[in-house]
Amino acid sequence: VEERIQLGDDAKWKNKRWYEGSALHFACYKGYKEIVEKLIKLDENKINLKKQMNDGCTPFYLCCQDGYQEITEMMIENDR
Repeated sequence: VEERIQLGDDAKWKNKRWYEGSALHFACYKGYKEIVEKLIKLDENKINLKKQMNDGCTPFYLCCQDGYQEITEMMIENDR
């Protein structure tokens, strides 16, 4: 993950299930707190905390939907 982040690859991260989603979307959905923490500390030009997937879901929505309170709080504290 860190290697891909350094390459600025987050915006290009796609697969069939997560079309147009980012690594942040996936980490929020799965509850990967440490990865979310690293991603939200990145420069705004490398990661968009408010990026919507093709169905309109944002990373914040995904962590709220699945009840990941600590991740939800991190997203609120780092709202930009």
